[in-house]
Amino acid sequence: MGAVMARTRFRVIGLTIAIVVVVVGIVSCDAMGYTPGVPTRLPWPSPMSTFPPYTPEPTIVNRGLAEGFPCKPPCWEGLTPGISTEQDVRQTLQQLQGNGQIPWFSCSQRACQSPTVTISWDEGIVTSISGGVEFDFTAQQLIDLIGPPVAAYSVASGGCDMCLPYTEGATHTASLGDVPAYFLYPQLGAWFGLYVAGAEAGCICPATQVVGFEYLPPMTLGQLLDYMTGNTVPALRGVEENDLVEWYGFGPGYGQEGR
Repeated sequence: MGAVMARTRFRVIGLTIAIVVVVVGIVSCDAMGYTPGVPTRLPWPSPMSTFPPYTPEPTIVNRGLAEGFPCKPPCWEGLTPGISTEQDVRQTLQQLQGNGQIPWFSCSQRACQSPTVTISWDEGIVTSISGGVEFDFTAQQLIDLIGPPVAAYSVASGGCDMCLPYTEGATHTASLGDVPAYFLYPQLGAWFGLYVAGAEAGCICPATQVVGFEYLPPMTLGQLLDYMTGNTVPALRGVEENDLVEWYGFGPGYGQEGR
């Protein structure tokens, strides 16, 4: 259990995708303006500082990501950005808590937060669903579930020229050499944060771990990148659309040397 806790703490500290920061920014920003498909930049603080404790038991996030139940991304527990309402959110969370699937949730005028997921809305319509992945979930599993991303990007370059052999069910224990990477699905309005093993820096491989996500209304690739760089992913600031790498399969070329 100590090793598992250490791995989770590293995921929380090392990856600069501010999933939980979304909570702070959204809950405090009552003046947010929203146009469907064109997210508004918010002055969210820099990287996340807390995450729920790791649990080896299946979580409420697990059901949607690992199993596609009761719906696949960008839907979570029947809630979809741009479609679902504030009332839907409150009713769904009340039902999940009543069923014992989440221990608690709290809501403000702009968002509801549970231990692993935050849902925000504007003018009564859901605008964002974000959360952390507190169980082993690989890039291969994600692609098997919803298909390949439109584009990908690894923050750091490296000497990787091929992925290590992949064993189904294999997991990666995080280390200080790991680097963040991102899958972008603009047609779904979704992006996912991943950890690339230090030995495979520059590559994205089947066993690369998915550690966070955010669902938004569908938009263009440029709009999604602009939203990420302006709001939730400080690590991508300065990255432009032509820096992203069109997905061509697992392997090298997704880091800075792939530009």
